[in-house]
Amino acid sequence: MELDLAGTGFLLTDPRLDDHPIVYVNDPFLEMTGYAADEVMGRNCRFLQGEDTDEAAIDELRRAIADERPATVELVNYRKDGTPFWNQVHISPVRDGEGRLVHFVGVQVDVTARRAAAVAQRRSTFLADAGPLLDASLDLESTLDAVTRLSVPFLGDVCIVEEIRHDEVHRLAATGGDQRARRAVRPDDPLVRAVSSGRSEIVTADVWFDRPATAMIVPLKARGTIRGAVVFATLSHGRQYGDQDLLLAEDLARRAALAIDNARLHENLGTVARSLQQGLLPQRLPSLPGMDLAARYRPAGDGSLIGGDFYDVLPRKDGLDLVIGDVTGKGARAAALTAQVRHTLRTAAQYEDSPSRVLDVVNRTLLGERGEGGGRYCTVALARLELNGSTRATVCCAGHPMPFVMRRGGDVEPVGKPGSVLGWVPDPKLLDVTFELNEQESLVLFTDGVTEARTTGDQYGLAGLTELLRAAAQEDASAIAARVDRAAAHAGARRDDVAVLVARRVGTSAG
Repeated sequence: MELDLAGTGFLLTDPRLDDHPIVYVNDPFLEMTGYAADEVMGRNCRFLQGEDTDEAAIDELRRAIADERPATVELVNYRKDGTPFWNQVHISPVRDGEGRLVHFVGVQVDVTARRAAAVAQRRSTFLADAGPLLDASLDLESTLDAVTRLSVPFLGDVCIVEEIRHDEVHRLAATGGDQRARRAVRPDDPLVRAVSSGRSEIVTADVWFDRPATAMIVPLKARGTIRGAVVFATLSHGRQYGDQDLLLAEDLARRAALAIDNARLHENLGTVARSLQQGLLPQRLPSLPGMDLAARYRPAGDGSLIGGDFYDVLPRKDGLDLVIGDVTGKGARAAALTAQVRHTLRTAAQYEDSPSRVLDVVNRTLLGERGEGGGRYCTVALARLELNGSTRATVCCAGHPMPFVMRRGGDVEPVGKPGSVLGWVPDPKLLDVTFELNEQESLVLFTDGVTEARTTGDQYGLAGLTELLRAAAQEDASAIAARVDRAAAHAGARRDDVAVLVARRVGTSAG
């Protein structure tokens, strides 16, 4: 028969006989199931069913037989040796010349390979999609959330990430379960056991829910350290985990562990960078009679690298020095250079009688330490304000953007003249420029990160800053600094740090 050559199982059953027995089978059916003809003839087809046979598929076949109509299902059947296989079963009624039902014909095709290929493809697609999701952020909370969200429902009804801290198990993230929970460490806790052994397990336990659940527990191991585990659990009796499921879970867990560890390292790096950065800026601005002072600092990008921008306020006997600057580089090199420049500025400001002479000391210091690896450079704007009843101020710019004065009437004008970058040449161009800063007027010092912030391809620029300051003419120092900071932040991509220092005269101080 052609059906024999096609390798398709074919059988006939007789619904007129008790228990609807098989009355004919072909050789491919016997080869598919492993039975001999005399072992199946006269029996109902239910002998092929087993533990994992889908009851819904069986019910569909029963209804079709009762309704005398065709039906097609795919279900797990079992060979004589107990081996499961996926069987595509099609049944159809056979009638005699008078339309009476005399047989049901059954056609069976082993689709195990096709199903396995489809499952493998879905799993491959799942892992391919998981990679970008896990790598999308270096934020720890977002990474943990991505691990649990992408796992449900593909790997289970619930996904949980937990870690052991001292004598407690802490839940870090969950989808389908309680987001935050903790419990005491116990030796019989399956998660504690998996973390201690470093081996994955499939267990049935009630640790995570108010009823037993089947779960895969996979340790999260990255760079030789196991911090916790990810739990994939099913609350449905119809789903059972097997070895292939565990392999998939382990593959995902390896990727997740590395992503989580990277996020943790990034978080720690950001914490260290912020701590170091804070140490390079004044803890607080001094309170001086007749002056209103404010400052803002915003690091470039996500703040994980120490920036090169700095500012300082140095009180003097009859006034104060306002300093803002930008050193070359990022990270530890920038931190060391910033500390050196600030220390030199603070020292020189105590004995030098003009901003230009103070900056010349910084220049000579940087040149004196130039090594074979090249120089270290910085730009600085230094403004010296008198507080002895005078409104006079002096500014010197060393390669730095010129500060703006916000006049009482609303005008905004730059003060100073361009000068040389410090650390570049022995005889820098450093020019002191004297100007008046009257009561209710403000001096705004800033770094180029303010004016170089970009919107839709255009720099925010000096023109944008001028317009912003003109609109803030009547505001206090804190409000002006906040405006500049917000404008730079909202402008879009920040390739550089943003620092702004504002000094506003609010009265006169007699010497």
